[in-house]
Order: sequence, then C-alpha cells, then structure tokens
Amino acid sequence: MSIRLPLLPWPVRWLPAGLIAVLICYWSLVTAPPAVVPTRPSTLTTSGSLPASHQRHATAYAALTVALAYAIADRTRPPAHKALLVFSIATGYGAVMEFGQVFQPDRVASLVDMVANTIGSAVALSWYHLEQRAQFIPVGREKRA
Repeated sequence: MSIRLPLLPWPVRWLPAGLIAVLICYWSLVTAPPAVVPTRPSTLTTSGSLPASHQRHATAYAALTVALAYAIADRTRPPAHKALLVFSIATGYGAVMEFGQVFQPDRVASLVDMVANTIGSAVALSWYHLEQRAQFIPVGREKRA
C-alpha cells in the first residue's frame, strides 16, 4: 500500500526547516528562559512524564528532524543514509545551541537538554518508515501524457 504525498519544489521544502531552526535559535539564545520553580529534585513530574521544558526540547528537535527529512525526500540515497544525515544535522544543531547558551548570562547549557533534543530527533526518524511506503507526487509540474 502506497501513501501519496505532495513533493513541493525544493526551495519551498527547505522553508519549514529554516523557520524551525530560526525559532529554535531565538528561543535558545535570544529570549530569557521562563522562571522555573522546582518542586522536587526528581527529573520526572508527579504524573511520571518529563518536565515541560524537556518536552519542548524534544518536540522542537523532532519537528526540525521531520522538516529536514521532507526537505531531502527526493534524494536518491538509502533511507539509512538520509536518516543519519538529518539526525546528525538536528543533533549537531542542538549541541551548537546548547554551547551558545554558555555565553548567555540568563541561560545554562545543559547535557540533559541535549539528550532531550537527541531523543526528539531519534523519535522523528520514524519518518523513514513512512517514507518507504510513500509515493511523492511533484507539485507544480505539468503532468505528461
């Protein structure tokens, strides 16, 4: 069974990835972090889920990973190569953002945040399970008879 997905022109496919990267940079380096009042030393909340800040990290890097994966969907490389590429870019970008926080007085670089970024990116690699079953239909090109 094949899933039909639109394949937008490459400049349009790269826009979401660029926008997400800019937003991550803005939220990581420009804005001041929200005030956090620790309730207890555990990293898990009383409901057993991750704290909201780690959920935001994972979600942001999952979105970046999916956007990058879609941007290179038309590349003729094995899925494992494409997955490694987008995972490396997303997690590398996350490491750069955490390192950049060292130089921000209101920020703290955190290995735990980098792990949350990596987990979000790794979960988003499930895209390649979908991509193997997808048929990408180019948008904006005339159909030939």
